[in-house]
Amino acid sequence: MAALLGHCHWPGGGWRGRDPDAAGRPDHWRLEPLLAEPRDWSCEDIAVAGVLANAATSYVVNASKPRQQEQPSEQLQQALESRIIIEQAKGITAQQHTISVDQAYQLMRGYARNNNASLRGVAEAIVAVGLQV
Repeated sequence: MAALLGHCHWPGGGWRGRDPDAAGRPDHWRLEPLLAEPRDWSCEDIAVAGVLANAATSYVVNASKPRQQEQPSEQLQQALESRIIIEQAKGITAQQHTISVDQAYQLMRGYARNNNASLRGVAEAIVAVGLQV
């Protein structure tokens, strides 16, 4: 196990129990802040602690990756759903006013701005309850 670290010291020095370290780090940075009595760490102990620290670091770094990968997918799905509703509302508005879909979009956009509403919210109201803009 000692071969894993190549030496018998924790990086930055061989820490022992509750003795202050050379960098003056607080207790929570020390290797054994919860032990009742100081102890000397063997090369094997230090190697195991290093492996466990690396594993914990890897977990922390990678734990959020699946969620980060889901977010763009969810955002794309929401954008697609918004686009579908807006297109339906444009069609309904264009038919009601006998105008082009581009003109209908401008009406919807103006209504949303004047009423401090989102374009999607206006589109949903047009499709769901027949809002007239």
